[in-house]
Amino acid sequence: MKHFSRPITPQSCAGFAVIFSVAILGFSDAPLAEGHLEEHVSSHRSVSAHEHGAAQLGLAVEGTFLHVNFISPAMNIVGFERMAESLEENEAVAAAVAALNNAAELFSFEGTSCEVSDVSVHAEGVLPEETDADEGSEDGDHEGHAEFEAAYVFACNNTGELTGMSIKFFDVWPGIEEIETVYLGATQTKLFELTANSNHLDLN
Repeated sequence: MKHFSRPITPQSCAGFAVIFSVAILGFSDAPLAEGHLEEHVSSHRSVSAHEHGAAQLGLAVEGTFLHVNFISPAMNIVGFERMAESLEENEAVAAAVAALNNAAELFSFEGTSCEVSDVSVHAEGVLPEETDADEGSEDGDHEGHAEFEAAYVFACNNTGELTGMSIKFFDVWPGIEEIETVYLGATQTKLFELTANSNHLDLN
């Protein structure tokens, strides 16, 4: 895999997650205090990200880089939403993590070429090491839930020429029925509700 100069960091993931949530929420013109904004975003993500059958996808352009965040309840991906117990369940989680890491099979681009620069996948609440790593964190909204989260960075020849994308999560995981999607481009913001029969992003 070819690597570029925009690695994924916890800070960048958190920042993009807030931006995506704010765009999806469509706040009114009245500004919110910082603490209230974080609480509102956290509440929205807790409810929306754990609606079975539904997932969230956020895309943001930064220069020649395209950042993508995907969040889905584990139920959509592996068929259960708790700690994996049997060998079969652990194998299902491992297979899901491997599939999420294979970004080239999940996204296709139109108008310009984009190569995977970095990928980070977490299976929260289904693997002991993921759960242990989150203990003591300030985010307690995911307690009792299990989800998969994947963050991608693509290096593109020219993000200004990106005219469309196809999202192929539905082909891999039939348990995903819809993906609430927000695209933050250099000059435009677009919202989409993707389904298996409508998985294309028109970015013109």
